[in-house]
Amino acid sequence: MKHTARRLVRAFYEGDGSLDKVRLVEEHMRRMLAVLRAQYWVHQTAHWQVAGTGFYADHQLFQRLYETTQGEIDAIAEKIVGYVGRDGVDAVQSLAMTAHFIAYWSQEHDLYRRALQAEDMLQSVFRSSYDVLKEAGALTLGLDDWIMATANTHETHTYLLQQRVADELRGVTAAVESGAAAPSAEHHFFD
Repeated sequence: MKHTARRLVRAFYEGDGSLDKVRLVEEHMRRMLAVLRAQYWVHQTAHWQVAGTGFYADHQLFQRLYETTQGEIDAIAEKIVGYVGRDGVDAVQSLAMTAHFIAYWSQEHDLYRRALQAEDMLQSVFRSSYDVLKEAGALTLGLDDWIMATANTHETHTYLLQQRVADELRGVTAAVESGAAAPSAEHHFFD
């Protein structure tokens, strides 16, 4: 199976067959898979960790994000198997790349800003991978469409998260302006 899949990838190069190009295509496709798997993990974890005012809305927001990402993971993994064979979705290699993204994003402790970092990184990885795949001649119409559609979906994710962060900032600003920034027991006790 592995050799047949590699021949399919080489067919994209019509005579070139450069192994370096095959490896580059494989690396970028794996990177797209890893960033999606890392996002799934980060968004689902945030879904469990949200608390406080607006808990339910935030719980639902993160659920929407990770559930959308789940189908995207399956789609790119199947494309990788089609391009380079089963080894392209090797669990150990995928986990290592996925863990790298998660560790990087985990430096941000705010759940919403961490999710925004993840969305920004996804756009960067997808843009870079798209350019490499196109230059290598390995970008089929289906893969082109999938990358574009997935990037578009994640632009919506970014918008939703930005609105949530903006609401949070507006709330802090309003509290400061109204003088309610510091907690007080005033008016809670009888004299």
